Amino acid sequence: MYLSNHFKRKVAGGSAVTQESDFFGDGAGGDVTISANTTITSNHTNLKYYENFTIDSTKIVTTGRTAISSPPSETNVASSWCIFVMNTFTNNGTITADAQGAPGGAAISNPTQTGNTGRSGQGVGGNGGDGGDGGSSGGGGTIAGGTTTTTNANELYILPTAVFWRNPISFNTSYGSGGSGGSRENVGSTQVSGAGGTGGGEIVIIAKNVVQDGVIQSNGGNGTAAVAGGAGAGAGGGGGGGGGSIRILYETYFATGSYSVAGGSGGAGTADGAAGTSGTSGSTILQSVLLP
Repeated sequence: MYLSNHFKRKVAGGSAVTQESDFFGDGAGGDVTISANTTITSNHTNLKYYENFTIDSTKIVTTGRTAISSPPSETNVASSWCIFVMNTFTNNGTITADAQGAPGGAAISNPTQTGNTGRSGQGVGGNGGDGGDGGSSGGGGTIAGGTTTTTNANELYILPTAVFWRNPISFNTSYGSGGSGGSRENVGSTQVSGAGGTGGGEIVIIAKNVVQDGVIQSNGGNGTAAVAGGAGAGAGGGGGGGGGSIRILYETYFATGSYSVAGGSGGAGTADGAAGTSGTSGSTILQSVLLP
């Protein structure tokens, strides 16, 4: 819950959020220009504050991944990436949180075993795809992917004396669920089912001015294909990871760029094993804020 943690710090002494620096941050990190591909890690205990933040053309910022608990919790989250920019955020390159969300189910090699379910995501991330049925000879059946609990978009208002949500829904971390691994039948001895894809991560950008002329993406990872183990040895492919989430809060916004929160593809099965299904798409939410 990035906004609540940010505001807790800003109003620790009981003061109200009454100015832009209380919302867009104090710019403590100064001006930063990304002129080479890099990874930046940010999470709920390591928020990033910049005065201006610019990504040069063709350069890629990858969001750093942190640990995930099961079930996910606010204190131990996966790839929930958030920056505050006091003045202007400019993206001419790419920000990616692809396959940085909830992990997919592991592949299996034991006979007649049901696939492993992918871990669940949070918020408005996509659902993981189903792992494929292992086949006709005790294949274990199709296993549903992880399911993301959906929340509605919130409208945020800042008043001189208070901060409150128009809808009584907290601003939760939000990332895609993992796809489930495929199942395996009891014919054959060496075939291995496909693993589920990892869900897309979360990207949150809170900036006074946003110039988004590049690419921002948080796609789910693909499920892997099953590995053959001889004639008639069936194993299902892994389900694709659910798409992640992108949320941008701003005062002014200009964009010619693109966003992508697609679910990952399912992996192919082997012999009579079925392919995994694709993960569902995540969400992109753009929100203007009203400041005093």
